[in-house]
Amino acid sequence: PVGGRDHLNLAEHRISVLPRRQPVDEQGRKQDEVTYRSTRYDPVAKRRVPRSVTLTTNSRLGLPTPADENVLLALLYPAPRQNGFSESKVHFTPHELFVLMRWSTNSRSYERFRNVLERLSALRLIYRNAWWDAQKRGFETEFSTGLIASYKLTRQSAGRRRKGETPPSWIAWN
Repeated sequence: PVGGRDHLNLAEHRISVLPRRQPVDEQGRKQDEVTYRSTRYDPVAKRRVPRSVTLTTNSRLGLPTPADENVLLALLYPAPRQNGFSESKVHFTPHELFVLMRWSTNSRSYERFRNVLERLSALRLIYRNAWWDAQKRGFETEFSTGLIASYKLTRQSAGRRRKGETPPSWIAWN
């Protein structure tokens, strides 16, 4: 999100693999790259132009799944309340996100959440003739980005958090 507006580039193209389970190669290893291809009409050239979005990762956990996209949306939830998207870092508690996503508040959910954060932070998105630059009013030839630059995930270990205290867990958007 930039200036509180969503990035339509991320909404228009997939940022996960299609199956809910991680796809594997012939040797049973999780895929580390997938490319989605399409075309768009270029009114200046008066022809269809190929475009693609490549998802790539170096994570042993594989590429994000559609279920991981729900976590991404939940991570967007606290940002407008905290800083109106004016800062890249967003603080949260895993518990509040679990409640928002209707997950059980247990160690299994915590481990699942940690794995999703690892997948999302390792993800690189490479857009070829597919990233719209609103300021230039045109498509970039090639543009590469990630979603999460860094994160810190902590567990609430003793008692409740004090009112007004900043949650210790955070993500920094790329």
